[in-house]
Amino acid sequence: MKGETENKSGWGGARPGAGRRKGSGRYGEPTKVIRVPASKVAQVRAFLDRLYAHGTVAPQARAHPQPVPAAFPFYAASVAAGFPSPAEDYEE
Repeated sequence: MKGETENKSGWGGARPGAGRRKGSGRYGEPTKVIRVPASKVAQVRAFLDRLYAHGTVAPQARAHPQPVPAAFPFYAASVAAGFPSPAEDYEE
């Protein structure tokens, strides 16, 4: 019994130099695991395929270089139903 315990200490575990080399994956850079809704998986994959195949994506998928600020009214009272009351006569 004692011999088995001593023998097992040299087996298994992490080994230096083992595993996939850095940057050798599909994208050539480190990756990150993220959660994506199941209904959007195909769209995300198509986006990445286009990005890496052509080096660019459709203009609709990019952020606008000069976003236009938008002004929204601020109401003083909260609305439980999620719709501002037409009787609200004051805005800031």
